[in-house]
Amino acid sequence: MACLCKMLAIISLLFLLAPGLPPLEVSASRSEEWSSFTEQQQQQRPQGRQGSRPLPQTGGGGGHRQGPWKNKQPQQTRRLQSVEIGEDPPFLNELLKKANAENTNSNNRNGNDSGGVVLSQQLRNDLLQNYDRGSFPFEDVWKESSKGGGVVKSLEIEMGLNFYRIFELDHVRGVVDLIVWARLQWKDPRLVWDPLDYGNISDAFFWIAGGSGSGGETSEIWTPDIKLWNQESGLPNTLMDAHAKVSSDGTVFWSRPGKLRPVCKFKGLEDFPFDNLQCTMEFGSWAYSGKYLRLVKLYDGFTIGESDYAGESYSQFSLNNVSVEESIYSPYLSAPSELWPVLLYHVSFRRAWRPYVRGYLTMQVLLNLVGFASMWLPVNCGERIGLVITSVLAAVASDLVVSSNLPASNEWTWAAKFTAGSSVFTFVVLFESALVIYLFYYTGKNLEPTWSHWIRQKRSPKTTASSSGFGHVGENDIGEYGDNVSYNDDDSSADKNKPTNKKEISGDDVSSNDDDSAYKIFSTHKHVTFENAIRLDANGFKNLQQKENNSKWQVRAGYIDEGSRVIIPGTFVIFLAIMIGKANI
Repeated sequence: MACLCKMLAIISLLFLLAPGLPPLEVSASRSEEWSSFTEQQQQQRPQGRQGSRPLPQTGGGGGHRQGPWKNKQPQQTRRLQSVEIGEDPPFLNELLKKANAENTNSNNRNGNDSGGVVLSQQLRNDLLQNYDRGSFPFEDVWKESSKGGGVVKSLEIEMGLNFYRIFELDHVRGVVDLIVWARLQWKDPRLVWDPLDYGNISDAFFWIAGGSGSGGETSEIWTPDIKLWNQESGLPNTLMDAHAKVSSDGTVFWSRPGKLRPVCKFKGLEDFPFDNLQCTMEFGSWAYSGKYLRLVKLYDGFTIGESDYAGESYSQFSLNNVSVEESIYSPYLSAPSELWPVLLYHVSFRRAWRPYVRGYLTMQVLLNLVGFASMWLPVNCGERIGLVITSVLAAVASDLVVSSNLPASNEWTWAAKFTAGSSVFTFVVLFESALVIYLFYYTGKNLEPTWSHWIRQKRSPKTTASSSGFGHVGENDIGEYGDNVSYNDDDSSADKNKPTNKKEISGDDVSSNDDDSAYKIFSTHKHVTFENAIRLDANGFKNLQQKENNSKWQVRAGYIDEGSRVIIPGTFVIFLAIMIGKANI
């Protein structure tokens, strides 16, 4: 303000000294002073330069540049020099004195005393004189709380967290990375002053570095050693250093931006991917028990956001709910008679489940439907079994992708149950297709394996060994491949009365293309040796018996296919309804 007044006075003086300009209107008393000042200035001017300055000529050819304007610059320079080095007029001195007085009052209001020392600096010097930042006068707190017969109380440390956003959540490793504003508030009786003694200064700021506790080398005041007990990284490494605001009543408010990296024992992961993960953070003093410090909530203990740019967008997890609980732990070995108060932050994170529904669950259902569609394909279509195998492999690959996002644990998650059930249905379809294809091309009379039939015949007392080492089996005992070893005339009572011909059949007796001759031979000659058996072409079968047996098995394969087309998809729909009902959507 003083500099502005001085500048205005000098500018006014310049206008008054410039010739050809209207004079400045002043009061009568100062008009006389100005007249005497101007007379002195006129006397000091050299002759030939008094009077009015002639106007410049405006003739063409630049003649106006050679007129009386040549004397303008030296004359103006001298006048300015006379003002700068000469004595100020009396009224200008008064203006300067008034400006200096205002400047002095302004400095006093801003905290300057008569000695020129800043009051805020004087306050800091007085507060930090003999201040030990490595200790705290807990006895003063106990004495103050026990006045009037009250209960002795420990120092209350109020704590609050503002959750800015979720930076990262790794549920496989069990670690959460949160961006927060950590706030602590307590009272220090050594930092109390009367604002009237220091120019009404009610707040002061002190630097704290190196985290809580004794702090770093540059810390100015004491701080409580509040730690995150289930930490992955310490608070000094994740929270920034900052100033603490101290009020005149000794209240210290310390707010720091940074990160919290707790190691969590997650709850709710069994509902993956519709889960609400819950993590609990434990805050408390590491050195001081409840006898010295008591951690309590600052207001509600937490806030969310407090910024237009806080929160998450296009993120897998979002902050769902926060609750704060004041708890007390039982004594430890280091202090068996003292309790340990802690502050528990229960934080819930909501997973974005729609990407898993679109990319995984829907794909699993479609792969199952593709596997079910194979049951409508003809059995003799080679792509049927290939389609089922492809759907099984695709389901396994999709399960591997989702499993990589889950920890390898003994607990069953919703996704693991769904994957197991879906895989069961894909493998059931695969087994059903394999069974139907097997029966469709089966030519044996029953499903007894050849080796089992051979063992049974060996144990039978009627079995006689032939010279070739093979026993004789009945006419109806045709194996899976239809290879009759020999026919026994004693297999049926009706055949005993018929004449038999033991003549060996050679390949020249019948043509392989004559079905009637083949049928006649097989109807009249019961005994056919294994070495001379004729392989006939009865629509791809070795004999008519195989054709009859195959027709029977094809009918049974059709029944299995028709039943599976209803039972397997219907059971899958019931499975989907049960799983969707258990989903925490």
